Amino acid sequence: MDPFDVSDRNSWYFGPMSRQEATEVLMNERERGVFLVRDSNSIAGDYVLCVREDTKVSNYIINKVQQQDHIVYRIGDQSFDNLPKLLTFYTLHYLDTTPLRRPALKKEEKVIGKFDFVGSDQDDLPFQRGEILTVIRKDEDQWWTARNSSGKIGQIPVPYICQTKWLCYLGQAIPHVSIWSAAFIKYSTLYIQLWVIFHTLTPSCTSMMFNCSGN
Repeated sequence: MDPFDVSDRNSWYFGPMSRQEATEVLMNERERGVFLVRDSNSIAGDYVLCVREDTKVSNYIINKVQQQDHIVYRIGDQSFDNLPKLLTFYTLHYLDTTPLRRPALKKEEKVIGKFDFVGSDQDDLPFQRGEILTVIRKDEDQWWTARNSSGKIGQIPVPYICQTKWLCYLGQAIPHVSIWSAAFIKYSTLYIQLWVIFHTLTPSCTSMMFNCSGN
């Protein structure tokens, strides 16, 4: 197998995720040595190296330690200047039952623009409401890196997007009742039934009938 590119952080860094989520991702892989790096949920700034073994997933804490004028990454009794060097070391040395072989495959995540975003910084990725974007990485709670349909990559504000995974195929954001109605009617009779239920439960209605104010 060809060695993976340790400098491609996006391929192996999965950002914030729970231990259970990491286990599910890796147990879907068939070979030993498949791995990912996630943020530690217990110590801010630290990481966890999660590795697929024969019948389990092992989790190794990576401590980010300040040593005099520089930072090192410590795993067990080994210290490294950066994460790529740490990963390179463990492609040649066993952690438990296997060395690192390749990063786990990432499931592509789509999000939809909830509002227009023009951007104010060179690193921003402008988008329009309803535009579908592909998440590349989740850098911070409020700012992610994404790619648009033209292949341009940049930063997007999380409050401006809609994380409706099962509705992404509709190709548009669905922030209003009218768009809900149009989408449901367009795609199936079942959706029409859901549309009726939705409108009967809308708070603007004065009763459970179709006696809605403001129509």
